[in-house]
Amino acid sequence: VLGMALAPLLNPLLLAILSCACAYRIPALPPHNVARCRGTCMALQQDLEERMRAAMKAGDKATLSTMRMVVAAVTTKSKESGAALSDADALSVLAKLAKMRKESIGMFEAGGKMEAAAKEREELKIIEAYLPTLAGEAVVKGWIDEAIVAACGDEPPDKTKMGAVMSKLMMMHKGEFDAKEASRWVTEALR
Repeated sequence: VLGMALAPLLNPLLLAILSCACAYRIPALPPHNVARCRGTCMALQQDLEERMRAAMKAGDKATLSTMRMVVAAVTTKSKESGAALSDADALSVLAKLAKMRKESIGMFEAGGKMEAAAKEREELKIIEAYLPTLAGEAVVKGWIDEAIVAACGDEPPDKTKMGAVMSKLMMMHKGEFDAKEASRWVTEALR
């Protein structure tokens, strides 16, 4: 009852406070997540959000849908870690999204759903635009030879060294190659 009696007085009071705040240019408080990363957000995350806005303005529904999904994934990872993501962390999120798309394409094609596979390919193309280019087969095979020498030393290479070789390879060149392809090439090299 008391709140009802004060309501007509409260609204003009709030308006007066807000008008004073505007006159003295007191900044409005930003949302919690924006305040936490203000000044520390990384360039990649900002680029992703800018592309999402550009797609929204252009009316590009396919790009907008993909960018919303990407920004949501990066934001979720940022909230899980409790801090703004570095570009390297954001790239790892993008790499996981790209890997999921590649797997989905294979499953959709195996199931005969070509339209869904085409949509996944479009999303993959947009995501891969932000990922660094992967090394070619010849370069990766050279790295595999170096990893075999580092992992096996004087011992003859055999299949039991697969884990050690992959570990050395990942330690030296993580993110620079497709691990699934490299695993197949390591198996061939250890025969």
